[in-house]
Amino acid sequence: MARVSIEVEDKLLHMLKIHTAYTKSNIKDFVTKAIVSQIEYEKGAIISKNIPNAETIKTFEETDLGINLNEYSSWQEMIDKIEQEIAKEQKCLTSK
Repeated sequence: MARVSIEVEDKLLHMLKIHTAYTKSNIKDFVTKAIVSQIEYEKGAIISKNIPNAETIKTFEETDLGINLNEYSSWQEMIDKIEQEIAKEQKCLTSK
């Protein structure tokens, strides 16, 4: 577990202490929930629903080992390749 140190205005810290005392929680739990909530809000998804499946985990592991990597000479080349693969998948789905 990592430790994080931040500076906040005295008034904000005072409000945080009052809130956590009133809700019978602690600052660590409050800040942790606030971080998760903000990330979920910004992503527009609930993090817990985005747990990687076995295929994704395998892909992460292979990437870490340098296996099955694709190289592109430009960002546009990568986008074009992805669009081609999507079009191919859509064609397969519509032909069934």
